[in-house]
Amino acid sequence: MLMCNMAYAQIYEHQILIDTTLASKKPITRKITNIDYGTRTQRHTGIPTVFVDILDGQKTNGVLDSIGQDYKYVDGQWKPNGNRYNIYMSWGTTREIGNSDIIRDKNWTLYAREDRWNNYYKPVRWGSIRDKNYDLARIQVIDASKGMKERDELVKLRGRGNSTWRTTKRGYRLKFPHKTALLSLGDGTNTHADAKSWTLIANAFDKSMIRNAIASEIGKKVGLPFNVSYKLVDIYFNNEYYGCYQVADQIAIGGRRIDINEEEGWLLEAVASREEFASAPYISPNIQGIDQSQQEWDVINVKNPEVENDNPNDPKITAITNWFNQVNFADHSEETGFRKYIDIYSFADYLIVLDISGNYDGTIQNYMYRDKGTNAKLKFGPIWDNDLAFGNFWGDTTYKLQREGIKEDKKTRFSSMIDAAMKDAVFMKALMRKWNKVYPTMPSFIASKVSEIADANIAAINDNNTVWPISEDQSGWVGGQAPDYETAIYRINNYISNHLPFVNTSYTNCYNAFKTDNTILINAGETNNSSTPFSSVSNKICTTYVQNKSFAANTWATICLPFNLDEDELKNYFGDDVQLAEYTRLDGAGTLMVFSKQANLLLEAGVPYLIKPSKAVNKPTFTEVVLSIQTPKTIKISSSDAVGFTGTFFKTNIPTTNVSTLQGIDFKKYTGGTIDGISAYVNGSSIVSLQIEGEDLTPVIALGDVNEDGNVSVLDLTTMINYILGSTPSSFNREAADMNGDNDVTILDVTMLINLLLSQSAE
Repeated sequence: MLMCNMAYAQIYEHQILIDTTLASKKPITRKITNIDYGTRTQRHTGIPTVFVDILDGQKTNGVLDSIGQDYKYVDGQWKPNGNRYNIYMSWGTTREIGNSDIIRDKNWTLYAREDRWNNYYKPVRWGSIRDKNYDLARIQVIDASKGMKERDELVKLRGRGNSTWRTTKRGYRLKFPHKTALLSLGDGTNTHADAKSWTLIANAFDKSMIRNAIASEIGKKVGLPFNVSYKLVDIYFNNEYYGCYQVADQIAIGGRRIDINEEEGWLLEAVASREEFASAPYISPNIQGIDQSQQEWDVINVKNPEVENDNPNDPKITAITNWFNQVNFADHSEETGFRKYIDIYSFADYLIVLDISGNYDGTIQNYMYRDKGTNAKLKFGPIWDNDLAFGNFWGDTTYKLQREGIKEDKKTRFSSMIDAAMKDAVFMKALMRKWNKVYPTMPSFIASKVSEIADANIAAINDNNTVWPISEDQSGWVGGQAPDYETAIYRINNYISNHLPFVNTSYTNCYNAFKTDNTILINAGETNNSSTPFSSVSNKICTTYVQNKSFAANTWATICLPFNLDEDELKNYFGDDVQLAEYTRLDGAGTLMVFSKQANLLLEAGVPYLIKPSKAVNKPTFTEVVLSIQTPKTIKISSSDAVGFTGTFFKTNIPTTNVSTLQGIDFKKYTGGTIDGISAYVNGSSIVSLQIEGEDLTPVIALGDVNEDGNVSVLDLTTMINYILGSTPSSFNREAADMNGDNDVTILDVTMLINLLLSQSAE
């Protein structure tokens, strides 16, 4: 599966001209809600009066209608007379505001002002886009530096955004009639998505205008597979300059976006307010093992798969609900716990970006996706909506983590998921290993990106500030806008310099709480009689020493471990050029097992693999691991298969019939016997060969290795003699014992084996 990061391009010279006069003048009803002042009202006492004016933009102070109402603080919001204040607007009539419709011409503007706060005056500039319904527009993309027109065509255009839609500088969505590589225009690349839908992000709350871009760059560095692309452009509505906007990807399934199966894959949006952010169809599953106190207000919008009429009872939607209902964050086992459903490495990467940015909205809107397949796990991303991140909020988020619920100190179900995951040793190890990898260079990386992106777009940003003054607060949430752009950039850098050390200390303390001084011994050559061999270090990070186990350099062998090893760990223990292959396919009418080499190395606890170390390993000691599984797994391509690949932790008795076993580079048939631990064997007598991506591993029999221990020694001679005398050795390879190739094992073969041993001794 390919998911691409988007390339950064210097594009401030681009302009997008939008002509909305082509819009059909059909009656369109516009409902405006939430004319309030958000959290800023909590700093004031008393009941303010809000005046809503409809002005005629063609006349000086031409107030067409006005209304004032007392606001009351109800359920965490200021509301007029205890009710949300609605204004309905459509073409056709002019009536009293509040309960009826009013006529709206393209030159009219809605204003909300509240005298109590220094005559705060909030204009709503419509840009001639009335609502969130698509209407027709003409778009031209101009490369001003080259004096050339790159695109000129009809598109659909509508408003977009939640909180942003209530500001004066609003966001929009473009929809082309055909797939368009909009972000690849002008830079000579073909590295961006080719898609119909694109967004114009206003960055109304972020006067630096680069916080969303910085978050995307951090996502790339941490390793998220998809990060929203960005270009800052000048926008003109009907020949009127409307400011600097960010052209960005629409969150959707597709190539160079979220590259998963569109028919069967899931694209989900977890939101923290059913009333404000929920969109049909949505679900409200009972995720186990987390704080459910916010459940009523937390829902998951289903963006994909699409269902007819957004039917919430569609079987596809029900299946997603049922899947989530199985997730239990209080269960730390591999077999039944949340790690069975959640990709912890994706979750860890996503959380690191959230915690670096300190996004105020970090746990109220989160995208997740899951590809097709019964055993597919839920992954996280892309990062979205970071305009209130990096300290751009009047509440101090410098010394907070997302697990605590940054938004008004309230936990959502998503922050509770984070909190529960950070109580799991396996997740914390994954989180800490990635953090230790990116943290040392992260402060300088962010500083360089802040400078790079700001410098590249300073002309467009300065022009924007002439229309939308940098000191003007668009949200009511920002703790005082910067007086100038230099200060706006300084605040980002200052936040990072204080916040990242805090994150580092917090993560380290959480991780260290899982560590134990216990050392666990695994003797691969002995049978273990305990049903829970690692229960003494359950959900702990410890050191594990493996006895009676060795791996030859540059030789394929089987391996199965009771703990995870990431790519860096595998290279540390088995050499920089170590290879790992997993069982992926059954071919040849059920006679050929095919293994695929991993591109990104990850050994999962309990899963059997083939491994090819690039250095010899004997009696390895693994430090800081979590023994997270008690019983090794059997891997089957389908549940009905008679063939499976089974791991072992300790010396194991192999079933006496219809069994094949893999040890070392040889693929040998057995009719019973034992196999050492930290290995794997094949269930299924039909298997005659195996391959690794075309590399034939069908074995060459080592003549004389009668007992199949990988060596030719006097023990093989004893085994052969016992066989001839009528006993049944626990391990006996007839092909290896047939030294002279006459399809029989006789004293002649004994003689040849003696001669071989004597010749080896002479050497």
